[in-house]
Amino acid sequence: MAGLGRLLPISRFQSPYIDFMTMYEPKLLGSGDSCHSLLSFSYVKQPDKSSSENLAAFVLMQDSVSLFSDQGIGGRTMKIRLVTFGEIDIEGQHYDHDVVVEKGQVRKRNKKLSKAYRGRFGHTPLSVEENIPWHGKKLFVGTGAYGSLPIMPEVYKEARRKGVEVIAKPTVEVCELVKKYKPNDVNAILHVTC
Repeated sequence: MAGLGRLLPISRFQSPYIDFMTMYEPKLLGSGDSCHSLLSFSYVKQPDKSSSENLAAFVLMQDSVSLFSDQGIGGRTMKIRLVTFGEIDIEGQHYDHDVVVEKGQVRKRNKKLSKAYRGRFGHTPLSVEENIPWHGKKLFVGTGAYGSLPIMPEVYKEARRKGVEVIAKPTVEVCELVKKYKPNDVNAILHVTC
């Protein structure tokens, strides 16, 4: 277990034959937000083996999750909902414009970079000229209340090149999907009107 840092126990179940323990390793990110790695250890004790041999038989399953400093161990999922046409609520903050969520951080979508293509689509599309959050394996695109946001083919091409799956659905559906993820795992572009 060398190199794991300082491990703090959360829970433990023991019997004469099974030992299961959940621990976490606190880390500090550069921004001051804390990050914890949850570690679950389990093994079947073998009576004919020494303690050190049993310890060596541990199976380590690591599920790293990022947490904000005010969250409990294990984190929580993203709080997001389309309030009404043109309004979205993310983590208790109200927005009346399109937003980009990058690793849980919200900013205003800069649609000006895609305005040049409006004539081709009849609506300002999502283009690769925008600052798209390409982190992670999934990019959620909320295409609006009625699913009207066009996505240029170049966006899908760039996503394939980067190994990112684009999940494009009406914004209310994307909000429901995103609720299953921890804030730090969410990368999304959300159109809040049509």
